Amino acid sequence: MPYKAFVSIEKEMHEVTLVSLRLKRLKEKVIDLINTTNSKTRYSIPHFKIVDSNGQYITSNRELRITFKTKPVFFFIHFIYSLSLFLLNNDDEKYPENEKKQDEFYNVVTHRSAEIDKDFSWNKANKKAHEMVNEMINNK
Repeated sequence: MPYKAFVSIEKEMHEVTLVSLRLKRLKEKVIDLINTTNSKTRYSIPHFKIVDSNGQYITSNRELRITFKTKPVFFFIHFIYSLSLFLLNNDDEKYPENEKKQDEFYNVVTHRSAEIDKDFSWNKANKKAHEMVNEMINNK
């Protein structure tokens, strides 16, 4: 027995026919619709959630069967956009001052380590003086 439903993707209504009430099959149909109707997502499948006409997310076969008890059946597709990838890609363009701060920090760290290397003889003399003081204290 075929099951008919209407799927709304970005303000466009599509009719879908399912042979069985399986969430996996509904998701496959939605992906097919996205790939054929939306040129922006043709080569990449966006993340989405399926919502029924009551605003409930459909996350299992059981919830899908319950939704089909009411007629007509409407599903709405909510896309989940990953802002973290967008922000990671645009951080260099948006915040060039962060790069300057990192460079300044790196320069300070390398400068300090160079100073320590230059003062190697001073460090060696300081250690020797410390050992001499310890010997004098112990010989009292």
